[in-house]
Amino acid sequence: MASHMPAKIVLKSTTSKSLNDRFTEMAKKQVRSPPQVTITGVRSNQFQMSQARHEESRLAAQMANRPDVQAALGEECVQP
Repeated sequence: MASHMPAKIVLKSTTSKSLNDRFTEMAKKQVRSPPQVTITGVRSNQFQMSQARHEESRLAAQMANRPDVQAALGEECVQP
């Protein structure tokens, strides 16, 4: 049985630049502007942080009031 080998396909380059050169050039052309900081954005972030702190405090108070947590803390305080 003779197996046929497919013919070798040769593609000629139609460009003068390599792919690496193209991407390097594109990366250099991209202008990276600094993030815009606005008063509204800062206030929004501060408000979200304040809400998070309030929520954490509320959850900590709830946990401290649970009987099993109080018992664990009481046992912890008794055992030096």
